[in-house]
Amino acid sequence: MGSLTSTNGEIVARVRTNINEPSTVTTPLRSDAEIMQWLHEAQLAYLHRVPQEHFPELTKSITFSGADVALPNDYMFFHSCTVTHTISGTVMAIDDCFMIPIGDSYLSTYYPGTLGAWAKITSGTTLSCGPNVVSGTFTYVKHPSFTTSSNSLFDLATEHEGPVIAYATAQALLKVNDSDAATWLQLYNEAIEAMGGRSEAKEIERA
Repeated sequence: MGSLTSTNGEIVARVRTNINEPSTVTTPLRSDAEIMQWLHEAQLAYLHRVPQEHFPELTKSITFSGADVALPNDYMFFHSCTVTHTISGTVMAIDDCFMIPIGDSYLSTYYPGTLGAWAKITSGTTLSCGPNVVSGTFTYVKHPSFTTSSNSLFDLATEHEGPVIAYATAQALLKVNDSDAATWLQLYNEAIEAMGGRSEAKEIERA
């Protein structure tokens, strides 16, 4: 996996190269702020379509005691949760939790501990685990940061820069009704499919 080596300013410059509108243009048709917004939208759309294992740079873990842990402010996707729990008397077990859908209360009430452990998001702010959980480790995919600072490092690793830049390029071209937008969106979709991600309709749309 690649590292975080490019700055926001360098990513914006690559989009500007693709749309033939360098920063030296006196009255640009697309501002840096617009391009940064399209890049952020691109990251969100990309993360929803590519399998989580491709983003170790966004994967974080926290340990907790008891059965509940507050969802971090930068939480985006559940990755995994491993807990230590009591199954009978003083007998303990370590299990990976399976996720219970929001609103499902039957399993969390009657699930036997000898069959493993569960986790579910409650109130939209807490991850609750059971049965009889003593402690655990919660792993999640964090939300990419949004900053307009040109010196800040881009949140995704180098191997993901191409697809995200292609998406932002498509949006920048769409703004001026440039027909090349469809070509760049196709490159974006093809990169996602190559990662084993979900396909999507080829028309231009905002994330």
